[in-house]
Amino acid sequence: MAWERVAEQRGLKMYEMANEVHCYYFIKDLVENDEIEFKNVKGEMTSRQVVGYKTLVTGKRRIWHFGIQARPLLYPTYAYIIKPHVLFSDEGSTIWESKERLHRARRSQCRNWWNPEWRDRILATMTWLADEEGRIEVSLGSNVVLYVSSYPLTFSSPVSYGEPKTDSSATYEGEGEDDYKFDEEDEEEEVGEELDKTS
Repeated sequence: MAWERVAEQRGLKMYEMANEVHCYYFIKDLVENDEIEFKNVKGEMTSRQVVGYKTLVTGKRRIWHFGIQARPLLYPTYAYIIKPHVLFSDEGSTIWESKERLHRARRSQCRNWWNPEWRDRILATMTWLADEEGRIEVSLGSNVVLYVSSYPLTFSSPVSYGEPKTDSSATYEGEGEDDYKFDEEDEEEEVGEELDKTS
């Protein structure tokens, strides 16, 4: 509840997912140019969009919204687990009601978002929520404050995996291209220009 108050005070909108889990997402124009500057994992200044759009075959624009969900962790350390989400609207604020439509659009929009894209948008969001010292202040009561670092806990793993190709021939999470065929009545696909600036 304390975390959600922080998100709401900053202007993020709440979307209720399954099991009454709450996600907080950016609406259009909440941040300048719908883009956030932040320091990446190499310590370099860069930026990521948190709201963008895709022009569909119908000529309509499908607007996507980046959002996050926070879940408290008490063991083995005190922390928040931050989970990313992508939602969709027609006008930049009100999320579609159809869960099936959201699911189809998410699979299409995000199929070529690999780990760096998800990671960087989380880092950008946490940077935006933080103060100049890189801390997010979460009030737990009249005189109790929790300070959360905007930067995640890091660790080195003894194992890794081969980074997948990011060209058009790559598929997402090992799925075949047949997984991305949709019914004719689904207007959310597939050609068109997508606004998704990165630097």
